[in-house]
Amino acid sequence: MTGRSLIPLFNPTHDQDAYSALIMGMIGRLVTGRPGITSVDVDAWMADLRERGADDDYLFSVNRYCFVAAAE
Repeated sequence: MTGRSLIPLFNPTHDQDAYSALIMGMIGRLVTGRPGITSVDVDAWMADLRERGADDDYLFSVNRYCFVAAAE
């Protein structure tokens, strides 16, 4: 390994152009229909996140890690 980096992604508000808001739809489509998860559940989850954003009670954070290696 020749390098490593931490790339944080922090959305302290629910901004429609932020990563967390944009990925909600993709997550919703991915989980809808899985055992025990209906489209009604997903719609309620997304509505809850939007409501929390409107109430300034929202936070999204994820750490991404980048590793660089060289072949010997």
